[in-house]
This record gives sequence, C-alpha cells and structure tokens, in this order.
Amino acid sequence: MSIQRFPLELLALAQAIPDPKYLVIELDFVTVYTPPDIPPNLQNDTDRDAVRAYAKLKALRDMTPAEVEAWVNANVNTLAQAKDAIATLAVGVGYLIRSI
Repeated sequence: MSIQRFPLELLALAQAIPDPKYLVIELDFVTVYTPPDIPPNLQNDTDRDAVRAYAKLKALRDMTPAEVEAWVNANVNTLAQAKDAIATLAVGVGYLIRSI
C-alpha cells in the first residue's frame, strides 16, 4: 500500500507499522515497503521469512527422510489430516518454485 522512509532514529516507529511489511535499513534511514509496493526481489525475502516461521515446515526440516515417513504413517490417517499434510507441503514447494 505504500513506501515510507524514516530517519534511522525512528526505526521503532517503522517497525510498528503492521505486517505484512519489509524493512530496508540503510546508513541514515529505513524504508518500509508494504504490499503491493514490495519490490519482487524483496518479496522473495518476505516469503522466505514467512516459510521459515511456518511451524509445520520447521518440524519437517528437522526430520530425516525416515522420520518423515514414519511420522506420516503414524499421523496421517484421515482425509483432513492428509489435506493438512498436503497443504503444508504445498507451502514449502510453492516457495521453492517461486525462488527459481
């Protein structure tokens, strides 16, 4: 919705702008981009941060392939659980596709 610049002394004010936002901190000032004005190269960083914060993907990232397979076999028993697992994978794969 906007691109705003603040003197570096007002960093706290810039950080208080509601998410989603992307901050670019430079020598004397901070620029705050909010959608749809986030440049595409910065949007990838914003997406990356959101994906990294996604708790279910964090759990998958920390598992070995064998652990993932065992978890799926033990925990994906209903259609709702399968949809949830597929949605989680789609979030991660979607980010990967956007980043290539």
